[in-house]
Amino acid sequence: MLKPISITTTAAVAWPMDPAFDATQQERESCAIKMVDDVAAWKTLKVKAGEQPTVFTIGVIPASTLTLYEDQCGPRSSKMLYWLCFKRGVAGIDGYPPAWLYNEKEPPTIDPGNGMPKHLSAAWLEQHFNGQLRDCGIFVGTVIYRWQDLVGADVKN
Repeated sequence: MLKPISITTTAAVAWPMDPAFDATQQERESCAIKMVDDVAAWKTLKVKAGEQPTVFTIGVIPASTLTLYEDQCGPRSSKMLYWLCFKRGVAGIDGYPPAWLYNEKEPPTIDPGNGMPKHLSAAWLEQHFNGQLRDCGIFVGTVIYRWQDLVGADVKN
């Protein structure tokens, strides 16, 4: 049984479609399905020699924020809900994109204060993951949304 998490709990997640993985399409899809119940399932995929997959550190989204997103999106707009979860639930990123690409040593973070954990800037995530990488963002957002349910997040904020 999973224990309730705190507002500062994090987990590591990678997109199974990341080109750094040495896996067939079937293996990638199987991994994505497993990640619905086990966010660490991506670790079973082999990594190509000399490559590094992008690893997202995901965090807890405050219950009030998550409820607001659910109300805004409604039942017919799950992709938008997952995109919002991605933009609010990513606490860190490792392996993408290289620093020379965006001329920054670290992606910018937001510190909401009041004991709430830092998270990456939604504007930065929007800039770097909108377009061809939007599917990656939506997948990671789906994992963030599902992860909170799996671990019984009932975070007071």
